[in-house]
Amino acid sequence: MTPAIRRNPGLALLARAQARPFLDESCSELRELGLALLPLRTTSRLYELWAALALAKVLRELGFRQDVPTRINDHDVHESLFELPHRIEWAFSRENTRLYWSFAPAVTTLDGSLHPNHDRLLLTKQQRALYHAQARQVAGTYVTCLKTNSPDYILRVEREGRTAFAVGDAVFGDPNHPSGITKKLGKVASEYANNIFYVDDGKIPWACSLGCSFVLVPCVVEDLGVHKIATERQVILLPFAPELDGCPSDAAVQCVGQIVNTLAWLCEQPNVRADGT
Repeated sequence: MTPAIRRNPGLALLARAQARPFLDESCSELRELGLALLPLRTTSRLYELWAALALAKVLRELGFRQDVPTRINDHDVHESLFELPHRIEWAFSRENTRLYWSFAPAVTTLDGSLHPNHDRLLLTKQQRALYHAQARQVAGTYVTCLKTNSPDYILRVEREGRTAFAVGDAVFGDPNHPSGITKKLGKVASEYANNIFYVDDGKIPWACSLGCSFVLVPCVVEDLGVHKIATERQVILLPFAPELDGCPSDAAVQCVGQIVNTLAWLCEQPNVRADGT
């Protein structure tokens, strides 16, 4: 750990959490490599947290009001807690629109197996997840059959009794070496957006909006190849970092507004349910 991290109790706690996967490594070389990369891992995690807080502020600037207390680490914000945020949930409203913004949202991973008589059916992971969600009477939950980590963010809009949502991730990537950004674009599109859906309180499944899903990066990426992949994947590559005044740029705010407006429009359209009806 760097001295700056070691002097800050909160950051030190976060750093130890980030380092934990390496502490159990039997190979000393791997452990040393992991600890050497720790400052970068911690910076990346802090960027994810900053982006979540900043985007919540942007939503307020877009006219949404928060009428439900923020939940941090599955607790109400007014409770006396001493722990770093690893999950934050906001609920906003604007006229007839409800909006939910989540940092490190909980996504329930369901068993993808079927009854032995039907296990050879050529079903997608999403269809299998839907089958198990219905069997378990799951409601008000994001579900998947994909064995992977959850996305960093989910932005969900409810309007006219319908729901539309997008998934997002953040990457503290170097624009001069954009392979990590490219990998993140592919993960959002192929793993998260195509395999996660939301089962509402009426037990109706809703598919993710790929076109509104996004990857947050701390600065503008000039690499044309990255932008081509973002276009092909239909994932928004959104530079999102503080300007000199500490707030995200006007262009970033405008893009967030476009995502929200698109999700609200999708709520008014047919054929956005996960089961295709």
